[in-house]
Amino acid sequence: MKEEINILISIFTRVVSAIFVFTSIYLACFVGLSATFKLYDIIFILLIGLVSAVCYIPLLGDKNFSKAKMLALQIVYFLVINTVVLVTGYFLSWFCFQDKASFIAFEGVIVVVYLIVMLIFYKLDSGAADKMNKKLHDRNSQAR
Repeated sequence: MKEEINILISIFTRVVSAIFVFTSIYLACFVGLSATFKLYDIIFILLIGLVSAVCYIPLLGDKNFSKAKMLALQIVYFLVINTVVLVTGYFLSWFCFQDKASFIAFEGVIVVVYLIVMLIFYKLDSGAADKMNKKLHDRNSQAR
């Protein structure tokens, strides 16, 4: 249970951090250095991080999912997060559907943030798996 909570906290912090970093870059490039975040923007960015963490809970099960099922769950997870962020962004005027460039840029930020967070988790998980495999290999070598 403690490990699952740590994973959810990690998702929240990485998603929020990535959103702030890439949104800041986007605003600096397309709006200018005088662009600012409003309090409600910050609150909704934090809520997006919370939704991202909560929606990840089904992927934390003790079950070992097949690769196909895990891929399907990841796709559904992305679609849910993408929808939540698009709806939030639309109602807070972070982009406009009529301005295709702003929509494409906004969707690009969503995809980049998602990919970076998932890549970080993949790297961390594969590093942990490599360490466990090395320990198992060392134990098996010593037992012989």
